[in-house]
Amino acid sequence: MTLPLRVDSVKLWWWSLLVGLCLVGFLLFFRPDRLTLAGAFVGALAVVICLVVIIQYFTSPVPQGLPFFAGMAFFYLVAFAIQPFLVDFIWDNGSDIRIYVGSPEVFEFNADNVSLIFVGIVSLFSGFIFVQSHVRHWIGSRHLVADLSCNRQTWLAWVCILAHVAWVLLPNKYGAGALDKLLIPLGFFGFGLSFLLAVKGRLPKYHIIIIFGILLPLRIYAGISIGAAVMVLIVPASILFIFATVNRRLFIYSVATLSAFTAVFYPFFVTYRSIMAWEVPSPSLERRIEVLAVSWRDMTTKEIVQKNGDMKTEFEDDKFARVFRHVARRLNQAVVLSVVKEKTPSVVPYWQGKTLLQVVTSPIPRLLWPEKPKEVLGSWFGKTYGFIDSSDLSMSVNLPWLVEAYANFGWYGIVGVMLLCGAFLGTLDATLNRPGGSPVEIALAGAVMFPLINQESNISLTMGGTINFLICAVTIIKVASVRIKSK
Repeated sequence: MTLPLRVDSVKLWWWSLLVGLCLVGFLLFFRPDRLTLAGAFVGALAVVICLVVIIQYFTSPVPQGLPFFAGMAFFYLVAFAIQPFLVDFIWDNGSDIRIYVGSPEVFEFNADNVSLIFVGIVSLFSGFIFVQSHVRHWIGSRHLVADLSCNRQTWLAWVCILAHVAWVLLPNKYGAGALDKLLIPLGFFGFGLSFLLAVKGRLPKYHIIIIFGILLPLRIYAGISIGAAVMVLIVPASILFIFATVNRRLFIYSVATLSAFTAVFYPFFVTYRSIMAWEVPSPSLERRIEVLAVSWRDMTTKEIVQKNGDMKTEFEDDKFARVFRHVARRLNQAVVLSVVKEKTPSVVPYWQGKTLLQVVTSPIPRLLWPEKPKEVLGSWFGKTYGFIDSSDLSMSVNLPWLVEAYANFGWYGIVGVMLLCGAFLGTLDATLNRPGGSPVEIALAGAVMFPLINQESNISLTMGGTINFLICAVTIIKVASVRIKSK
């Protein structure tokens, strides 16, 4: 379904300009004390750019493919652009601006550190748009994969789903290198293809019941047992990503619902995971339910010390503010970028492309290179910049693309590295993301592109397995399309 526009392009342009100016004025007027006026102006421009990309996708009167570009814009909106305006909400009552206890403090957001966000976003988006338009024109009507019969699509989806679920449920196998990078997105492909077949009425009802009533909940439970919130939501979110090609209006409502659900229950899940981390390997169902009750009580109540020294538990009136403050701090990458800018190169020298070399080596399977170094960049980055203690052997800190670009080459990295990243993503989008594509094409595009929306981890970790998976997935589809001649 397309959201229709009933205004001509000239009126739309003027309305967009007016709304953009009003939004800039609103953000400037209500800027927090620890965001300078110049920083607020630059930050407001970054917010407007992200919103323009998002709104353009959902208001376009022509058919659209997957919301890949809009998804990237949404990521940079919530992780970077809007964060300086939330500083007094997240760190209320003038508390120190720190991501972790004891980590470096940011005293204010000014034009210098906010400009990094603005220029990085513009560079990424410019590289994406320029290359996407040229590659799409060059490709024309050619297709990477051919359409399959309904029966072959169904069995292809089943094979991918069963391989994915079996892999996730295998003990001590999760995170095992190349197979992990193949079988995890293969699950996105299988569930996404099944969803599209179900929507089009091409999937039998008992298949729908087994896949979405048994296997998908089993996959979600596996994510809970692993203890990572992202692994709980990633498959439902990948299906939702594909749903945008079916109905953009309902997609907006679904995203809003999932976002609200995640925002409310994320602190609850964090408490549950923290408690379960100290439990025996296989706690009983009764113990799990008990931990769930404790986690819920922790999220919705607070303990108050009375005059006689006793503890009194009361329902917390501002629990929702506390929940959203927790989520906003978790999403905040602007503080990380500001700390890196403050310390580079005065304290920590530029990396001079050291981490970016892993983009080349990461796709090489360990089978071919047994001595390939393990990716421990998150731990090294956190210790180098003081986010975590040097003696901590378990914790790591995410290194977003924008931060990695600056840590390697400063302003040159913000422009050059982000332009190249945008060019790569634009090439993928032009090659895979076709409006009106077949279910196999849409599911393949979703499986390849969905993990690339979240650019919170370093570049090699995020896109290291992309090309390998694409080659394997295309090979599997082509094998499935081979017709066996009868004698």
